[in-house]
Amino acid sequence: MINDGKLAVVLGIEVSETLGCGQFRGTPMCDRATISRELDDLHRRGVRSLFPVHKFDNALGARTWTKAPPACW
Repeated sequence: MINDGKLAVVLGIEVSETLGCGQFRGTPMCDRATISRELDDLHRRGVRSLFPVHKFDNALGARTWTKAPPACW
């Protein structure tokens, strides 16, 4: 499709508590079985790109805040 000059779309997801894996007082609110089940469900729905951490830390990882220099356009 891309080689034909047509637009390709990749369905993705980026949320703060991906796969239901939030934390409560540092304790993950999910397990491996839940992660596997949720990944299978997202794949079945067509999701092919996943950003497991967004605005808040979760059981899958942590975000970072950096002070990047202003963009120079």
